[in-house]
Amino acid sequence: EVRHQLGGVTLRTDNGTVFEADYAIVAVPLGVLQSGDVAFSPALESDVQQAVDAIAVGNIVKVVLRFASGWWVQAQTQQFFGIAQAGSARGLFNFFVNGHQTLGAY
Repeated sequence: EVRHQLGGVTLRTDNGTVFEADYAIVAVPLGVLQSGDVAFSPALESDVQQAVDAIAVGNIVKVVLRFASGWWVQAQTQQFFGIAQAGSARGLFNFFVNGHQTLGAY
């Protein structure tokens, strides 16, 4: 339980251990926050709780491609996955890592 009151914060664990502090930063996985296993007193504001409940978590698929040359470097572009910039696929491949400097390979 995370209890916030005038003058500080009290944290009570499942085994009954109590921690008291002036401030607390609660950093738990989203699934734990959504499960309700962490009780807040007073309760989170309704707009904050609605935002927590609305966030979805899904699977992430990583694909590693190795090329004979860094053709995107010669083209002076980082838009490797530019085909995913429009339409229903927008954002599908939104992250590209160039491993040449670290791995010595394209």
